[in-house]
Amino acid sequence: MLNMSSMGKAGSSKANVIDVDYNDAKSVPLLRAMVTCGIVSVIYMSGVISFSPFLSQFIRERIAESYNYNTNESFSSDTCDRNKSNHDNLIGIKTQQQSSDILLYLSLSGSIASIFINLVIGSYSDFLGRKFLFFIPTLGAVLKGTMLCLVIAFRFPLGWLYLGYVLEGLTGSFSGYLLAVFAYTADVTEPGKKRTVMIALVEGSFAVAGSIGQLAVGFIIHSVNYLYAAIMITAIFGLGLILVITLLPETMTNKMEKRWSPMPHIKKVFGFFFTRGSGKQRAMYILALLIFFFGTFQMLGRSNVETLYQLDKPFCWSSLKIGYYGAIKLSFSVVCGLVGLKLLQPCFRDMTIALIGLAFGAASFVVEGLAVNDWMLYLVPLISLLSFTVVPVARSVMSKMTSPMEQGALFSSIAVMESICSTLSATMYNTVYHATVDSLRGAVFIVMVGIAIICAACIIVFLFISREDTQVSESGVVPPTKVELKSLNK
Repeated sequence: MLNMSSMGKAGSSKANVIDVDYNDAKSVPLLRAMVTCGIVSVIYMSGVISFSPFLSQFIRERIAESYNYNTNESFSSDTCDRNKSNHDNLIGIKTQQQSSDILLYLSLSGSIASIFINLVIGSYSDFLGRKFLFFIPTLGAVLKGTMLCLVIAFRFPLGWLYLGYVLEGLTGSFSGYLLAVFAYTADVTEPGKKRTVMIALVEGSFAVAGSIGQLAVGFIIHSVNYLYAAIMITAIFGLGLILVITLLPETMTNKMEKRWSPMPHIKKVFGFFFTRGSGKQRAMYILALLIFFFGTFQMLGRSNVETLYQLDKPFCWSSLKIGYYGAIKLSFSVVCGLVGLKLLQPCFRDMTIALIGLAFGAASFVVEGLAVNDWMLYLVPLISLLSFTVVPVARSVMSKMTSPMEQGALFSSIAVMESICSTLSATMYNTVYHATVDSLRGAVFIVMVGIAIICAACIIVFLFISREDTQVSESGVVPPTKVELKSLNK
């Protein structure tokens, strides 16, 4: 329930104080909200996660075909069919490099546009509601998938894909969708370890759905062709769009007063880190955001280069094998991460669990970077069994520190950071892969180890700063129960 009280005399500056009742914030039943949110999100993310390895394989195939078409020599796109003494080796390296470059430019065209959209869209949802946050990015994904189908069906130049990526970026892209999901989750859960588990469970369902999508796409590419796989992905996005419109309930029942100017929303998004609260609180927000940034940096941009890595020597995997591996790796990592998080929570603080998971993840990067045969790649999911915990813990900690009426603004800041992370990680990983593909192809994974070390340092500093804070308990950070909003008349 919201109680508004005026402070100060008439004609003087006044502020509105909102007493937040968590029961009102959860007017939609938890089970109904999370089941419907889970269904639409799983459908959307199954398309998103399967899209990256699909696109890597398709672009590499098209570039290989262009070399075959433009030369009189017969060129095999299967790297394993080529002999080291054959001139095709050089063409194979160029194919990998050009594929990496195109994937980089596509990623940049979408992620840069999404940064500016995500800067305000979450804060707007605090008065417009959460449902439109799901609708807009899903529509963008449908447009991107449709453009991909047209490029494949009519053999348009690959440059047409940029249009699809820009359109998706202008709708917030997957970062905007994640903003919607976690703001929605925060609306119906109270701060504490249950929210941490719920956020981890939601992220876990994404990975499981993506693993099924990867497996299906790999099978369709192997058994039929790229067009039918692209149609399947686009149809998945379309189904998600229909379900958002027809099934998803609105959870933002206590809506803020409408403010259409973007400036107050931008200030609100950055206020957590620069203007509000004590210096210690701002430091904790900044550190938690940095932990999220570097934790996400390890993962975003990895899928594209990982697929190229597996397609070439010494592994020479088929699309079906890549699909099986991706499905098993994602599912195993998520299940182990969720079980580990639940088992370790009685003994450790959430950030300590994230630090443990980070160590497992760094070890898996080392093995993947030094892999010379299939069994070494198969060890990667086993070694990274707790690495899944880092990102959901960072999200949860920031959410716990924030009042219910400002979750949209908080997740806007997270979405902006996620978009920036997507831009920078894609640039770094594809550039490193391009530069080292003919010498040390696994160098990109060693770079990921360096990112993990930086993330670990941020976690250690966070644990040190928060160790004596009475608000940071085993249940997390207790947010303030009152949110002070400056009057529009001021």
